[in-house]
Amino acid sequence: QFARLGRRLARQAAACDADDVGIDAFELLSAVFSIGGNSERPHRPGQIAWYAARVDAARERMDTDFVSPHPLAALAADAGMSSFHFARVFAELTGGPPHAYLLAIRHAAAARMLRDGAPVTETALACGFGNLSHFIRSFRRRFGVLPSRFK
Repeated sequence: QFARLGRRLARQAAACDADDVGIDAFELLSAVFSIGGNSERPHRPGQIAWYAARVDAARERMDTDFVSPHPLAALAADAGMSSFHFARVFAELTGGPPHAYLLAIRHAAAARMLRDGAPVTETALACGFGNLSHFIRSFRRRFGVLPSRFK
């Protein structure tokens, strides 16, 4: 059953240009099994603070340098956790996987640039999107309008 789920997730990742935006299998599995904070195992009181500090550090890193790719493995290594565990803890504490958090930051920055009159291509590249068509699709999905018509 997990093999079938893995193949399905791989097809979905390929369909949404996942390589361009840094999604990997661990993050996808984490999103499927962990969003909503339904942890089956309660955490010790000190553990939550330890996790929160590491998740906050990862969020700060993505907030200040949203243009760079932030692979899940690198974020997890910096936090001192495995990729799967970090993605699960991040989702429990923030309500979504690291990739979704980074994408939201990039979209917010793009919206500000577009409101200020920046061209779409320049905006996409300046906000960390390496693929213009992926930027246009994801922007429209989030805001309901093409970037060229966003004001």
